[in-house]
Amino acid sequence: MQSAGHAVPVREAAGGPCGPGPKRIAPGPHRARAGPDDAYLPVYSSTRARAPPRSYRSDATTHRPMPIRALIVDDEPLARTGVRQLVEPLDDVTILGEATDGDEAVRQIEAQAPDLVFLDVQMPEMSGLEVVREVGVEAMPLTIFVTAYDQYALDAFEAHALDYLLKPIEEDRFEEAMERARQQLRQVEADTLNEQLRGVLREYADAGETGGIERFTIRSRDRIYFVDAEDVQWIESEGDYVALHDGDDAHLVRKTMKKLEEQLDPDQFLRVHRSYIVNVEHIDELRPLDHGTYQLRMANGTPLKTSRGYSDNIDALLDATG
Repeated sequence: MQSAGHAVPVREAAGGPCGPGPKRIAPGPHRARAGPDDAYLPVYSSTRARAPPRSYRSDATTHRPMPIRALIVDDEPLARTGVRQLVEPLDDVTILGEATDGDEAVRQIEAQAPDLVFLDVQMPEMSGLEVVREVGVEAMPLTIFVTAYDQYALDAFEAHALDYLLKPIEEDRFEEAMERARQQLRQVEADTLNEQLRGVLREYADAGETGGIERFTIRSRDRIYFVDAEDVQWIESEGDYVALHDGDDAHLVRKTMKKLEEQLDPDQFLRVHRSYIVNVEHIDELRPLDHGTYQLRMANGTPLKTSRGYSDNIDALLDATG
């Protein structure tokens, strides 16, 4: 299992001289969208097409089917153990490994190209369906979704003939799902699987999946804890990490700024600089500087300077708040 990452230093926010004319603002919708479809996360296509399933190719020496190569993805250790205990007795399935979050799942899927993924739907930061989007429908292996009771998800899976397992997993239901997976790996064309995945992504998005991250999972060396998104005042880029500032403290999360911005509520969080995203609820004032830039003062007193490249976001914020 891959490590969640190592700690990196958090630098202080950049400041600068404040010009005249502070303007206090109230929170509200602020980011212009191209159209209603922008409410949905895109289904990224991949340059790597799905390879024919290796599981049912014959071994060159024995002429027997090769085992199904499976990956288990769930943020809960007990849930991963439960799936592993069901899979291990099967002679025709080999477990490649486990992933503890969406980012790790994407990395392992792209690196190992499993034939089958047991994919938890409700994971913090990157859900199972966001993993599908990130990998790309064309490159996503055959997937059995694992979920706690979620009627939106269940309806979507059933409507598009995708298999799922409901927690806690019953052994009979697991055996049914595995038999369907074997049949699909033998018979179903890649185009059919692609269309099934696209259908469930569209339908689940229609059900309101895209409200934005509500809580961050923070993994430190000796513990795992949570930070509510509403408490985060501003976010700073730290290479492959981001630092979540909730007043005097900073919490590191392994995620790029671009990926995080796509997962945040656009009516709450605003990109103002290539290195900063701010929570509009925590902006106390802003002062105009030169060339369309501003000096923001956050609720904890931290000054942040906006950049010209994100001036449209500031203008939309000011228009929305009057």
